[in-house]
Amino acid sequence: MMHFLKAAFPALILLLIAGAAPAQDIHFSHMHRTPLHLNPALTGMAPSDLRFGGIYRNQWRAVPVPYTTFGAFADTRLSQPKLGPGFIGAGLQLLTDEAGDGQMRWVQGAISLSYLVPIGNQFALGAGIQGSFAQRNFELGLLTFDEQFDGDQFNAASANGEDARQNTLNYISFAAGANIRFKVPESRTQFDLGSGVHHLTAPVSSFLEDEDIRLSPRISPYLLGSVQVHSKIDVLLRAWWQGQGSYRELVTGAGILYHLQTARQRELSLEFSILNRWKDALIPQFGLRYRTWEAGMSYDINFSDFQKATGRRGGPELYFQYFITRVQPPPLFKACPIF
Repeated sequence: MMHFLKAAFPALILLLIAGAAPAQDIHFSHMHRTPLHLNPALTGMAPSDLRFGGIYRNQWRAVPVPYTTFGAFADTRLSQPKLGPGFIGAGLQLLTDEAGDGQMRWVQGAISLSYLVPIGNQFALGAGIQGSFAQRNFELGLLTFDEQFDGDQFNAASANGEDARQNTLNYISFAAGANIRFKVPESRTQFDLGSGVHHLTAPVSSFLEDEDIRLSPRISPYLLGSVQVHSKIDVLLRAWWQGQGSYRELVTGAGILYHLQTARQRELSLEFSILNRWKDALIPQFGLRYRTWEAGMSYDINFSDFQKATGRRGGPELYFQYFITRVQPPPLFKACPIF
């Protein structure tokens, strides 16, 4: 137990400071489907050697200009005998987002590295870092301003009076995180507890070249669990909180994973879960897992004050993941005895 407490200390510290941290990164209803965006320590934390994933979100289709968000990632794990029993995780991530009449676009590419070390046969401690390059831009010509109305009609040729010296912004950002995994041997039961801290350097995020306007750090503690209650049934538990500047988000939920087939190379299971983004939306989700493929969709049913504009239609979200496990060569042996 003392070894576990020592290993868990960094992640527990991240969780404690999350509550005290005062923004606006993109978000998904299923943040655990974008593990590198949730916490760089989850890089390579997959039941395979290679993992590919993608996610698409279309939010608030009922309003004139919806938010369209896309994410893709790939990660792998590499054994390093010189570093002991642990392994190194490496991954790439791409995120894009577009919204508004001015087509405000946000594109980010990131590289993640992690290291995971087992502690006994039930626990594993992971830590990760991430570096990213992002660009934000918009089309000023697509926007309209009060100064362009001459009293009778709109004149697009009139000066808009806005002090926008540039419509493109580039910045570099860094993130770090820690994760603790608990797994019951010979069972599908496991839990992940951890947190990521993003935008550690608070990069400048102003089109007006104002260095006082910065992107606030984002902190994302979470608890993800799967409990095997039957040979064919797992109970899924989901909870994460995000804080960035004055923005707060809490998502909790549970689900069922039913294994229709568990034979090797014929695995087939169905997932159904319901998440609740507190004070905002109810999120039913359905998923399918077949062999090395996993895909699903969810739909946000909005119940916040904004439902007057959305008609309770928050928007769909689609995801997929694909896993590759390398076939290990058989150990060397002698075909014939040597006399």
